[in-house]
Amino acid sequence: MAKQKIFYSDIFTKEMVAFYKTHIIEFVEDVVFNGNKEFFLSDQQKEFLLEVQKYNRVAAKSGKGIGKTSSVTFAILWFLCCFDNAKVVASAPSFQTLSSALWPEISLWLNRSTLKHIFTQTATKLFLTEYPQTWFCEPRTATTPE
Repeated sequence: MAKQKIFYSDIFTKEMVAFYKTHIIEFVEDVVFNGNKEFFLSDQQKEFLLEVQKYNRVAAKSGKGIGKTSSVTFAILWFLCCFDNAKVVASAPSFQTLSSALWPEISLWLNRSTLKHIFTQTATKLFLTEYPQTWFCEPRTATTPE
């Protein structure tokens, strides 16, 4: 069985995916912000995203309203777009946090981005429309019912 290759659509060429895989900041600015200069990353968001790009696990502790949720959203979209058959589990202390904070934030930025027509978002899953079973992000908590 051949390995499923990353999608190369009207959005991404093979070269673009290779570039963005090691340039998360540019991915956010070009793809998520869609080149709109009204949107920008704070220094703290850039630092967080570069850590995500570099390490397997990253934790961020900070005050309210500084962009943690949007930064996590950007990291999720980057990972889904730059890695074959990406599977992301988004976790939080409560499902309420995921459903009222992260999931709407994903929807907001997905709709502003160049990606909106290749992804589908439901209440319990974000997935590459073409590969719903193998390329996705799901919200989970320890208390999420199975």
